[in-house]
Amino acid sequence: MAKVRAFGLNGLELWFNTNDHLEPHFHVSPTSDDWEFRVFFLEAETLMFEAKRPKNAKLSGRIRRQLAQNSSANRQELLDQWNEVVPEEHKYPRKGR
Repeated sequence: MAKVRAFGLNGLELWFNTNDHLEPHFHVSPTSDDWEFRVFFLEAETLMFEAKRPKNAKLSGRIRRQLAQNSSANRQELLDQWNEVVPEEHKYPRKGR
């Protein structure tokens, strides 16, 4: 696990799994660990969020906006860190693309 360096949000943990899969994303959960979302930071805001646990979890509008704004503003740094921490076969862009 690698903590996201590009930005942080109070009360939330943001991290990359170091053996994760494509498409590039990071994980977010509150410090209380009540829920977890994947944030696909290369996507448009409408496609950016996926509930991991529980599957029916909902993000508040405030958290969604903060994550979307910070993810969009820091896409290159997030992608650079993704490529630092994942295995070669999951780096982005993939060879041959």
